[in-house]
Amino acid sequence: MIGTPPDDGSFTNDPKIHDAIGNRKTNPIDLADSSHSHGVGFLEASKHILRYMPEYSDVAGANLAFACELFIKSMLHFQGIKFKKEHNLKNLYLLLPKCSATRNQIKV
Repeated sequence: MIGTPPDDGSFTNDPKIHDAIGNRKTNPIDLADSSHSHGVGFLEASKHILRYMPEYSDVAGANLAFACELFIKSMLHFQGIKFKKEHNLKNLYLLLPKCSATRNQIKV
């Protein structure tokens, strides 16, 4: 059946397993690219929701927040800035260098 994960144990959403495996990417450019690509996915999902299902604008807003988070993380990875698990947009933003042109354009 399409969309059904295999029942052989090769697929799991168990957070303990994912924490044990960890993120296999270590190259900052690969991490930046991956974060950016995932951010684009959340952005596109938001656009689709707002266009075709405006009654779910709260879901679109959540997707936009995820996109913002991933775009900021992409910039941090690209600049080689290490950070721990963080989802607070302001905290992530404050990790950007003060001289960053991006940071100078965004006001929080």
